[in-house]
Amino acid sequence: MPNLESDSTKPDTGKPGADARGGTAAETSAESWTPVELSRWADAVASSQAPFPDDLTANRAERLMVEVARRRRKLLVTFVARAIARDIQDGFRETTRR
Repeated sequence: MPNLESDSTKPDTGKPGADARGGTAAETSAESWTPVELSRWADAVASSQAPFPDDLTANRAERLMVEVARRRRKLLVTFVARAIARDIQDGFRETTRR
């Protein structure tokens, strides 16, 4: 697992968001997460690179859940848009061959 902390001087403990003590972001306050750290956690969870931490408080879990949902929605829209564009392009190719 990649180290999701923005500070490259912190050790990579193999846990997303690991801090200098080796604790996970779930063990730190979500209110203390910087926007970059929250974004990195959301990216990792949305792309299935990291599991959703099960030991977050309700407030922390909600913030992360909203960000993960936003990213997954964007991924889905991008996937569908590309599929539609590919279908249109394939249809255009077939009509120009006739």
